[in-house]
Amino acid sequence: MSSPPSAAAPASPSPATSSHPPPSGSDGPPVHSKIAPDYGLISVPTRMRSHHHRQENSSPGGKRTRFPGPELPEDIWCHIHSLMPMRDAAHAACVSRAFLRSWRCHPNLVFDRKTLGCRFRTVWDFESKVDDIVKKHSGIGVKTFSLEWHYGINAKACSYLDSWLQMANAPGIEELTLNTYSIYSRGTEYNFPCSLLSDDGRGSSIRYLRLAGCSFRPTVELGCSLRSLTTLNLCDVRITRDQLGCLLSGCAALERLELRRCSEITSLKIPSLLKHLSHLQVFGCRRLRMIENEAPNICSFLFWGLQVQLCLGQLLQLKDLELCCTSTTTVCYARQELPSVAPNLETLTIRSYHQV
Repeated sequence: MSSPPSAAAPASPSPATSSHPPPSGSDGPPVHSKIAPDYGLISVPTRMRSHHHRQENSSPGGKRTRFPGPELPEDIWCHIHSLMPMRDAAHAACVSRAFLRSWRCHPNLVFDRKTLGCRFRTVWDFESKVDDIVKKHSGIGVKTFSLEWHYGINAKACSYLDSWLQMANAPGIEELTLNTYSIYSRGTEYNFPCSLLSDDGRGSSIRYLRLAGCSFRPTVELGCSLRSLTTLNLCDVRITRDQLGCLLSGCAALERLELRRCSEITSLKIPSLLKHLSHLQVFGCRRLRMIENEAPNICSFLFWGLQVQLCLGQLLQLKDLELCCTSTTTVCYARQELPSVAPNLETLTIRSYHQV
């Protein structure tokens, strides 16, 4: 008598009959991959994006649903979004329609390698990424614009820089930073368009201005336009004594002035109208031969350079003074004159390249 046939082992389900089928209408399970930036808006793989939208907008009854988050006015979402760093804000814009709208008026535009998070192989890569972001921005609500350009200056680069600054110079901008210093420039600097700040009083809201590696030729009109400026930082900038004087003559709110390696300045005069000026730094301006100060409320003064004549006036508020120079005359001035012109001095640092 033959034994009954043994029961067949259950077959393992094939991918096509898996207990967890892919979402209807897709070719396979959702792709789990990192968000890949393209620096315009951060791009999301198409399959992941369509799956996310189905989850967000579909329900078993076929009705559209929304993310069960708090119902907030759009201006609140915009404010939350504005507090994010630019790269994080771009990521958030990929998964939220509210953030997508506010991304187009994000207030802080910072373009450097750290923020963009990429090693660009060519200058074209950098140009295209920045240009894509700028073109997608509405131009409304910009508070901070910062750009580092280290790829040399030619006609094409100047065209890009002009257009980006034109977009950034919207009413209400408060901080403007442009660094175009490059070892590839070979004596050719970008000529900063002063008319952008002087026309229609567009520079009236700027509080912080930092320029590096460019040519800057301000006029009296520009100085009057920058009436809210509190910090001026010029590094490796081509600007003459008279041009700097025109600029300072209209910046009555200035609190900090920093000049570094501005080789065309031969003398520096600080006018008395700068009553709010409290911090002055002059570093490495190799042609500078005289500093004359009439501002009454300077608290901190740093000078590093060559032989220079100091006429600092009465500095009753001066607390910190640092001098580093090759001139024994400057050191003697500090020893002989400072006790009378700066009676409230607390910290004095003197460095000399020669024995005194």
